[in-house]
Amino acid sequence: MGRVTMLLDNDFTRDNRVRKEGASLAAAGHAVTVVAVRSPGSAPRETLGAVRVRRVSLPAWTRLAGPGQLLTILLWYHRMASLGREAERIPADVVHAHDLTTLGPARRAARRLGAALVYDDHELYVEKVDTGWPAGRGAPARAAFRLLSAWLRAAGTALERRGVRGLAGHVTVSDGIAEEIARRYAVPKPLVVANCRPFAPPGPGDGRLRRAVGAGPGRRVVLYVGTFPGSGAGHDDVVDCLRLLPSDVVLAFLGPGWGKEILRRRARAAGTEGCAAFLDPVPSEEVPAWIADADVSLVPNLLVNVSNRYALPNKLFESMLAGTPVVAGDAPEMRRVLTEFPAGLLYASGDPRDLAAKIGEVLAADPARRAAFREAGRRAASGPWSWERQSEKLVALYGEILGRRRSCTGGS
Repeated sequence: MGRVTMLLDNDFTRDNRVRKEGASLAAAGHAVTVVAVRSPGSAPRETLGAVRVRRVSLPAWTRLAGPGQLLTILLWYHRMASLGREAERIPADVVHAHDLTTLGPARRAARRLGAALVYDDHELYVEKVDTGWPAGRGAPARAAFRLLSAWLRAAGTALERRGVRGLAGHVTVSDGIAEEIARRYAVPKPLVVANCRPFAPPGPGDGRLRRAVGAGPGRRVVLYVGTFPGSGAGHDDVVDCLRLLPSDVVLAFLGPGWGKEILRRRARAAGTEGCAAFLDPVPSEEVPAWIADADVSLVPNLLVNVSNRYALPNKLFESMLAGTPVVAGDAPEMRRVLTEFPAGLLYASGDPRDLAAKIGEVLAADPARRAAFREAGRRAASGPWSWERQSEKLVALYGEILGRRRSCTGGS
C-alpha cells in the first residue's frame, strides 16, 4: 500500500469529488493526506474519516482588493505554492494534483520527494477562466476582463502543456474532456473517473424542498442545484423560461455563488421573482434528498467553451440517484448518458423556449412515464454511473503505479 498526498485549491469542506477519491483510496489501504487551503473557520489539522487534512494559508497578496487584484491575476498559477511546500514535508509515494492550479506545486513536491505524480483534471480549467464575467460593469471593466482572461488561458495552457509530460497517472471526468486533452497536448488519453455518487436506494421526497420554498398543495417545484458563477452555466435560460411555465410552478435555485443575485435581479425585471426561490447551500450528503422532493431537476448548460461542451456534471448523477426526472442541456456527454439511460429529456442549450417545453413535457408525464424515468435513473446510479464502479478504476490505477514503483526499487 502507498502514501498519497493530494493538493487541493479550496478548503476541502465542500469538494465532494476529492472526498470520494480520498475515501476510496483509504479504503483500499493507502494512507491519504489532503493539503488544502486554510479558510476562516477551518481547522489547520483534522481527520475526515480515514483521510488526514492539513490546511495552509495562502500569501497575503492573494487577498488584495482594488487595483491590487491585478497582482493576484498575474501570479494566478503561483498562488498555491505554499501547498506544495507543505506537501514536501510529508513522505509520499504518490502526489496527486487536483486541477491546474495545483499542478505546478505538486510537480515540484513529487520531484523533491521522489514520488510519482498523478494529475486530476476536474474540467478543462483554461476554458473556464472567464466564468466570473463582471456582469453589469462598464465597458472598460469588461475589456480589461477579456484581456486578463486571455492571458490566464495562454499562461495556463503553457503550464498544462509542460505539466502533463511524464505523469504516472492522468485522470479526468468525461470521455469528451479526455479526448480533448489527448488531442490538445498529444498525450495518452487520461483515465475517466466520472463524478458520480455512491449508490443508495432512492426514497420518496420528505417535503423539505417544498417547505423551504413555501410550495403548498397543487404547486409543482422545478429545482436547480449547483454553484452560481457570473455567466456561462445556463442559469439565464432557466430564469427566462419561467414566464413560459404553468403558473403553478415554483423554480428553486439551491447552492452558493454570487451569480444568484444576478439571477434574482433578472427574475425581478421579468416580473417572475415571485415564482423563483433562492435557497442557501446544504451539506453535500443531503443534496439527493432535496432533489428527490422536486418534480423536475435541471441540468442546464451553455456550450460557451470546450469544457462546458464535454461536461458531465455531478448534478446529473445526483438526480438519477434521487429518482427525479431531469431536463438537461443537449451536449455530447449528457446525451450519451441519457440515451443509454433515459432518465429525462434533453433541451437545446441556450433556448429558453425549448427548456420550458421540455419541463412542461416532464410535468405532464403520466405515472407510467415518470416511473420509467425513475427506473432508468436507478439502473444508471446503481450500475456504471455509481461511484462504486467509477472508483474501481482509480484504485486500479494506483495499484499499477505503486506496482511499478516496487518493481523499480526491488521492494516487496
